Amino acid sequence: SRWPRNWTTVAWATWQGDVCWATARIPMHGATEENSCPGWTRADIPGPGRQGLSPLLPGILPQEDGVTDGRPGGGGNRVPEFGLVSPRAVRVVLTFLGHTFTARVVYVPVRGGSTIGAFMVWFTLPRGVSSYTGADITREIAYDAAGHIVARHGPWS
Repeated sequence: SRWPRNWTTVAWATWQGDVCWATARIPMHGATEENSCPGWTRADIPGPGRQGLSPLLPGILPQEDGVTDGRPGGGGNRVPEFGLVSPRAVRVVLTFLGHTFTARVVYVPVRGGSTIGAFMVWFTLPRGVSSYTGADITREIAYDAAGHIVARHGPWS
């Protein structure tokens, strides 16, 4: 991904079957990069007999270079979350602090010639909020190209 502006994010699979991610601000602005390898082990990767969505992995860097949600009077810093999904999915919709965010799915080649869907979403933190927990993400739904649900988590209480 090259969104938001000035950010580049990549995902890749290792020979061991794990999936990794890295994101960086280009050009660098201080120490604005992070990565997780492995991000997800083979046991976390959606597949037969497992859930269709992986655990979400939060990024820790707030995006603070002026990209907001574009709504009048709203929008604070953005923070990334990363996930894996069944390769049947083309988009994932997440509910975060009562607002929905959509992530496009890209495909990462994995062991055995198959692929896994990977997605990244940049949540907008409400003004005055500087941190969050996984409990603030209350729903996650993956859709195929025809709009059918292929995987879901939540709602949680």
